[in-house]
Amino acid sequence: MKITLYPAPVLRQRARPVDFKKTSFRDLKSLTDRMTAVMIKADGVGIAAPQIGVSLRIFILAPAAIGGDDPVVFINPRNMRISGVKIEDREGFLSLPGLWHHVVRK
Repeated sequence: MKITLYPAPVLRQRARPVDFKKTSFRDLKSLTDRMTAVMIKADGVGIAAPQIGVSLRIFILAPAAIGGDDPVVFINPRNMRISGVKIEDREGFLSLPGLWHHVVRK
């Protein structure tokens, strides 16, 4: 499994939500295991399913990104605003190799 590079159409469209009635735990586990392996091989700190060509709302954060021991899997995530928190860092995107940008999140 390879990283899908920009401007692939799957990276430019809204990913589909995971339908838990139609998707087995085994299939989700297999997909997230493959995503994790690709992320680790690419030395990334996060990866989304569209970055491996799968249009589903799933992303994974590596332990290094959150100071933990195991990757954290997010399925059908929603944005939440936390007031008073400011995070500032350099960020990259595995689907745009070599491109880094200074990002401030409030």
